[in-house]
Amino acid sequence: MHTKLLASAGLLGLIAGGAYAQVPVHDTFPGTEPLSLQASNIVPSDTNSIVAPRLPDPAVGDDASPAQLLSVASTALQQGQTGLAQEALERAETRALIRSTPPSATDRPDDNPLVQNIAAARQYLGAGNLAQARQTVTQALAMAR
Repeated sequence: MHTKLLASAGLLGLIAGGAYAQVPVHDTFPGTEPLSLQASNIVPSDTNSIVAPRLPDPAVGDDASPAQLLSVASTALQQGQTGLAQEALERAETRALIRSTPPSATDRPDDNPLVQNIAAARQYLGAGNLAQARQTVTQALAMAR
């Protein structure tokens, strides 16, 4: 009886230990993902990992408009802060994509020129063409105002 009890307890320990070992660190401790100040994982040539690093948060509120986020991206690009620029561009694009769409049109990409310019700026950033990224962000900012 004593042997069966010890064997059961040992088996339970192995099962529980294995389950605990599979818990990712970032789920256990939010905000501990590696932080990168450089843009990455935008285009295949700048993707070094299947997991994109955490990027700096733009210093604007959670309800920031596309124009506010594009302004942050513009300043970040001027200062060479590509990670911040990437995060601000991604958030600006998300804000610009929020729209009412009939169910029959959900399979069509948004043809909004603002969304297209923000996407182009991200592609230029991913390709390392910061001058073109800055120019495209400036055009998008003019559209967003």
